[in-house]
Amino acid sequence: MEMRNPSENSSFFSKAFASPTAQTSDPLPTQNITGSGDFNSTTLKNRENAEKIFPFKDGSSEETRLPPPLDENGNEIDLQTVDLDQISPELFNQSFHSAHQLELLKRFDGDLALGTGDERIDVLEGDDGRTVLILQDITKNDLAQLSIKDQTRIVNYLTRSDVPDEVKQKLAFQWEAEVGGTVEQNRETAAALVEAAREKIEAADSKFDEPFLTQLDIIDEKITETAIFSLGTLQAEADGVLERFERVSSFEKSVSLSYQFPEESNRADTFAVNSSDFDASMKETLTQLVDQEKRFVDLKRQRLSIAKADNQFDLPTLVAAFQITYNIEKDIVSAQKTLELEQNNEVVKFYSDLQRMLQEVQKKFDPSKPEEKRNIFGSTASSANTTGVFVPRKPGHQASIVALSPENIDFDFQGVNFDLIVSDSNQNISTRDARTLAMFSRLTAGSGKSNATGHPIEEINSIERPLDNLFSGTLDQFRLDIDIDNKPDNIIDNSTNIDIDSDGKSPDGSIFLVRETKTQAEWNLYSTQVADAITLLNQRTQILTNDITTANQEGNRHFEQMNNALRRSIDMINSIARTAG
Repeated sequence: MEMRNPSENSSFFSKAFASPTAQTSDPLPTQNITGSGDFNSTTLKNRENAEKIFPFKDGSSEETRLPPPLDENGNEIDLQTVDLDQISPELFNQSFHSAHQLELLKRFDGDLALGTGDERIDVLEGDDGRTVLILQDITKNDLAQLSIKDQTRIVNYLTRSDVPDEVKQKLAFQWEAEVGGTVEQNRETAAALVEAAREKIEAADSKFDEPFLTQLDIIDEKITETAIFSLGTLQAEADGVLERFERVSSFEKSVSLSYQFPEESNRADTFAVNSSDFDASMKETLTQLVDQEKRFVDLKRQRLSIAKADNQFDLPTLVAAFQITYNIEKDIVSAQKTLELEQNNEVVKFYSDLQRMLQEVQKKFDPSKPEEKRNIFGSTASSANTTGVFVPRKPGHQASIVALSPENIDFDFQGVNFDLIVSDSNQNISTRDARTLAMFSRLTAGSGKSNATGHPIEEINSIERPLDNLFSGTLDQFRLDIDIDNKPDNIIDNSTNIDIDSDGKSPDGSIFLVRETKTQAEWNLYSTQVADAITLLNQRTQILTNDITTANQEGNRHFEQMNNALRRSIDMINSIARTAG
């Protein structure tokens, strides 16, 4: 069966799962089967037949009682007169039929406690009068699946003074919940966790915070429908939203705060190199991460609507509906992790490029000359000029250099982006290597500027890019060099304005940078810093790869469980049809 993306169709769930018939006041096996009809004479007959075949026993009357249970010695136990001290937790839990348990609960007004110390169990009758709730056997996942009425019964029981503090503490640890407070107190505690995450997101003043805040709104809505909470589970859900927001925020800051998503904005671009492709892939990744987060919002709304449907779905359809939402959730997680992994791999590549260049420089040193100094190109000369060339990537516009400080070299332009090409007069260097050098030089690196944070992957992994003085950083050595006497026709006299013709051709605006020379020991130290960063990035690569594999496996398992639920439902219907036929 082919997996599908629900984001392709907003009404996916309404089409995949038909609306059930309205429920009746009493349990009826056929009432929630799609197409079973309204509550009429036919369904009344079905209920009558069901009650004959499957009579319900709860001990509330002589007619609904089973024969007495037997104790450890084989003697009958009269549940209407027996002292609770004579019934051990093990006997009640493992030997009593549910009808016997209900009979005893009804005798004691719906709750009882058996045993002492670590052996003690606290038992409640469910709100429907048919369910037995042994609190010590309930897990935190079971707790979340109980009806609001059953949760409220548990909360009210645990507020009683006759329930020992030791019992409350044990259940609090087991459920990772606040135990002993009222429903309102529990909700206030839960809401405070969500509010803490909300404050952090709002403080970031992000353009893309809406889907994340909406997810917190959904959690708040669930809180109002719940009486007792696993705070650990709730904290994990809120932290997950916050973690994904911080990832998006890192990309947003790196592509620049003035970037208008998703349209290009007209702005003055600051001379800073954050990545080897001048932020192009960052912007695309940011777009996709936000799109995936919007899928999360739609998915969580659908899951909440299913939960609110109560018992309006038949069981196989309910199981299938929940399982497919979890399958899609894992698909979203996998997609987001894959986007991060791709960016992580890009960062590893340009770090590796720098490491390769550093290794090439070190090969040129003479071991017998420890004081020898060479620059990043392996030359011993420090006075030769290295030229930085600004190449506009969009034709048909004019660019004007309005400042020459290495801290703030601004270009006033209309939608024009500039590539920085670093070259050396004595040897050829590839564009990729030139951009790599621009990323790690203090003069040109984005992480060295007040307007940029470096690459988002570096921020996510708390890696400070190892910058160095690959070129001189003094202001008087950083100047525009345009040959005015031999200027092309599209240079405007003695100004620094550059007209870009329709073919994208223009003269080069060049700046002279003096290359820094260092000893082999100094280059070795810098190379170690780069290698340490690569180690951390490679570790993150492995973690992300493992996370993606796990998410895909879990998603496939949910999908298989959905198929199994529907298949068994069909088999059951076919079996009934064959028997009836």
